[in-house]
Amino acid sequence: VSVPYKPAPKEEVEVPRIVPKPAEKKPVAEKPAEEKTVAEKPVEEKPVGLLQVSATAPADSTVAEVEPEPAGQYVAPTFKLQILASKTKLKPGAPELKKQTGVDCYEEGGMVKYTVGSSTNYQEIYQLRKSLLADFPQSFIIAFRGTEKMDVNEAIREYQANKNKKQ
Repeated sequence: VSVPYKPAPKEEVEVPRIVPKPAEKKPVAEKPAEEKTVAEKPVEEKPVGLLQVSATAPADSTVAEVEPEPAGQYVAPTFKLQILASKTKLKPGAPELKKQTGVDCYEEGGMVKYTVGSSTNYQEIYQLRKSLLADFPQSFIIAFRGTEKMDVNEAIREYQANKNKKQ
Protein backbone atom coordinates (compact mmCIF):
# COMPACT_ATOMS: atom_id res chain seq x y z
CA VAL A 1 0.00 0.00 0.00
CA SER A 2 1.42 3.41 -0.89
CA VAL A 3 0.20 6.68 0.52
CA PRO A 4 0.80 9.82 -1.54
CA TYR A 5 2.79 12.54 0.24
CA LYS A 6 1.15 15.92 0.43
CA PRO A 7 3.35 18.67 1.91
CA ALA A 8 1.83 20.95 4.51
CA PRO A 9 0.99 24.45 3.27
CA LYS A 10 3.77 26.95 3.92
CA GLU A 11 3.00 29.62 6.44
CA GLU A 12 4.57 33.05 6.17
CA VAL A 13 6.54 33.76 9.31
CA GLU A 14 7.12 37.41 10.18
CA VAL A 15 10.66 38.01 11.45
CA PRO A 16 10.96 41.00 13.79
CA ARG A 17 13.65 43.61 13.16
CA ILE A 18 16.58 43.34 15.54
CA VAL A 19 17.34 47.05 15.38
CA PRO A 20 14.25 49.24 15.74
CA LYS A 21 13.73 52.10 13.35
CA PRO A 22 14.82 55.41 14.88
CA ALA A 23 11.98 57.48 16.30
CA GLU A 24 11.25 60.75 14.63
CA LYS A 25 11.78 63.85 16.72
CA LYS A 26 8.89 66.23 17.11
CA PRO A 27 9.71 69.93 17.31
CA VAL A 28 9.09 71.47 20.70
CA ALA A 29 7.08 74.67 20.63
CA GLU A 30 8.59 77.48 22.66
CA LYS A 31 6.78 80.32 24.36
CA PRO A 32 6.96 83.59 22.48
CA ALA A 33 9.66 85.91 23.81
CA GLU A 34 7.15 88.39 25.22
CA GLU A 35 5.66 85.75 27.56
CA LYS A 36 8.99 84.99 29.26
CA THR A 37 9.67 86.82 32.49
CA VAL A 38 12.94 87.56 34.21
CA ALA A 39 12.15 85.01 36.93
CA GLU A 40 11.77 82.16 34.41
CA LYS A 41 14.86 80.27 33.41
CA PRO A 42 14.85 78.32 30.17
CA VAL A 43 14.67 74.60 30.76
CA GLU A 44 17.36 72.67 28.94
CA GLU A 45 15.88 69.55 27.40
CA LYS A 46 18.06 66.47 27.25
CA PRO A 47 17.19 63.18 25.56
CA VAL A 48 16.53 60.24 27.82
CA GLY A 49 18.22 56.90 27.31
CA LEU A 50 21.85 57.50 26.31
CA LEU A 51 24.21 57.58 29.23
CA GLN A 52 27.96 57.80 29.60
CA VAL A 53 29.91 56.14 32.37
CA SER A 54 33.64 56.00 32.73
CA ALA A 55 35.06 52.67 33.85
CA THR A 56 37.76 54.52 35.77
CA ALA A 57 35.30 56.70 37.69
CA PRO A 58 34.67 55.99 41.38
CA ALA A 59 31.69 53.76 42.16
CA ASP A 60 29.71 56.62 43.68
CA SER A 61 30.13 58.89 40.66
CA THR A 62 27.09 60.19 38.81
CA VAL A 63 26.12 59.28 35.28
CA ALA A 64 26.39 62.08 32.71
CA GLU A 65 23.96 62.40 29.84
CA VAL A 66 25.20 63.00 26.30
CA GLU A 67 24.46 66.44 24.85
CA PRO A 68 21.93 66.43 21.98
CA GLU A 69 23.02 67.42 18.48
CA PRO A 70 22.29 70.96 17.20
CA ALA A 71 18.93 71.17 15.45
CA GLY A 72 18.91 71.49 11.68
CA GLN A 73 22.57 70.55 11.16
CA TYR A 74 23.86 67.33 9.59
CA VAL A 75 25.34 65.03 12.18
CA ALA A 76 27.60 62.26 10.93
CA PRO A 77 26.93 58.79 12.34
CA THR A 78 29.03 57.86 15.36
CA PHE A 79 30.25 54.27 15.53
CA LYS A 80 30.77 52.45 18.83
CA LEU A 81 31.74 48.92 19.82
CA GLN A 82 29.16 47.17 22.02
CA ILE A 83 31.01 44.75 24.27
CA LEU A 84 28.42 43.70 26.83
CA ALA A 85 24.74 43.83 27.77
CA SER A 86 23.36 43.29 31.25
CA LYS A 87 19.99 43.38 32.97
CA THR A 88 21.57 45.26 35.88
CA LYS A 89 23.91 48.22 35.94
CA LEU A 90 27.51 47.22 36.59
CA LYS A 91 29.84 49.19 38.80
CA PRO A 92 32.83 50.86 37.10
CA GLY A 93 35.76 48.45 37.15
CA ALA A 94 33.51 45.35 37.29
CA PRO A 95 35.29 42.12 36.27
CA GLU A 96 32.92 41.69 33.30
CA LEU A 97 34.40 44.85 31.74
CA LYS A 98 37.88 43.24 31.82
CA LYS A 99 39.66 46.45 32.92
CA GLN A 100 38.50 48.41 29.88
CA THR A 101 38.72 52.17 30.26
CA GLY A 102 36.40 54.69 28.66
CA VAL A 103 33.36 52.42 28.88
CA ASP A 104 30.01 54.10 28.10
CA CYS A 105 26.58 52.63 28.68
CA TYR A 106 23.03 53.26 27.53
CA GLU A 107 19.68 51.66 28.27
CA GLU A 108 17.60 49.98 25.59
CA GLY A 109 14.81 47.44 25.89
CA GLY A 110 15.26 46.96 29.63
CA MET A 111 18.95 46.16 29.22
CA VAL A 112 22.03 48.20 30.04
CA LYS A 113 24.41 48.01 27.08
CA TYR A 114 28.11 48.81 27.40
CA THR A 115 30.24 50.29 24.62
CA VAL A 116 33.84 51.31 24.11
CA GLY A 117 35.22 53.70 21.53
CA SER A 118 33.38 56.42 19.72
CA SER A 119 34.29 57.69 16.29
CA THR A 120 32.73 58.95 13.09
CA ASN A 121 35.40 56.89 11.30
CA TYR A 122 34.12 53.34 10.82
CA GLN A 123 37.62 51.98 10.17
CA GLU A 124 38.83 53.09 13.63
CA ILE A 125 36.03 51.19 15.37
CA TYR A 126 36.54 48.19 13.08
CA GLN A 127 40.22 48.06 14.11
CA LEU A 128 39.23 48.46 17.78
CA ARG A 129 36.90 45.47 17.45
CA LYS A 130 39.68 43.37 15.94
CA SER A 131 41.99 44.30 18.84
CA LEU A 132 39.37 43.43 21.50
CA LEU A 133 38.03 40.27 19.87
CA ALA A 134 40.02 37.99 22.21
CA ASP A 135 38.49 39.59 25.34
CA PHE A 136 35.03 40.25 23.88
CA PRO A 137 34.26 37.72 21.11
CA GLN A 138 30.57 38.68 21.18
CA SER A 139 31.31 42.38 20.53
CA PHE A 140 29.82 44.14 17.52
CA ILE A 141 29.69 47.61 15.98
CA ILE A 142 26.67 49.85 16.51
CA ALA A 143 25.89 53.35 15.25
CA PHE A 144 24.23 56.49 16.60
CA ARG A 145 23.13 59.74 15.04
CA GLY A 146 23.44 62.19 17.88
CA THR A 147 21.73 60.37 20.74
CA GLU A 148 19.48 58.10 18.62
CA LYS A 149 20.58 54.58 17.72
CA MET A 150 20.47 53.95 13.97
CA ASP A 151 20.88 51.07 11.53
CA VAL A 152 24.59 50.29 11.31
CA ASN A 153 24.39 49.38 7.60
CA GLU A 154 22.86 52.77 6.81
CA ALA A 155 25.56 54.46 8.89
CA ILE A 156 28.31 52.58 7.03
CA ARG A 157 26.80 53.64 3.68
CA GLU A 158 26.77 57.28 4.83
CA TYR A 159 30.36 56.98 6.08
CA GLN A 160 31.52 55.57 2.73
CA ALA A 161 29.60 58.20 0.75
CA ASN A 162 31.05 61.04 2.82
CA LYS A 163 34.54 59.52 2.70
CA ASN A 164 34.36 59.41 -1.11
CA LYS A 165 33.22 63.06 -1.27
CA LYS A 166 36.26 64.19 0.76
CA GLN A 167 38.73 62.48 -1.59
